[in-house]
Amino acid sequence: MDHSETNRKAHETNIRRLIDEFGESRGDRIRRVYENAKEAAEVKARVGDFTPIFIYREVRSMLKSMGTWR
Repeated sequence: MDHSETNRKAHETNIRRLIDEFGESRGDRIRRVYENAKEAAEVKARVGDFTPIFIYREVRSMLKSMGTWR
């Protein structure tokens, strides 16, 4: 079964959530960080259904560790 549209929507929702949490002014940077993490994860993923969850967690953790993001 092809879940590509569902995953695309999940990724967009994740990006929106991160921008809401870390600030609209950082939206472009957040989107770039997320897209880079997504590209890396999709190369390694055996099953793509859960990648939006893992990518969201990874990027959120990265942004929080940057300190100046909050």
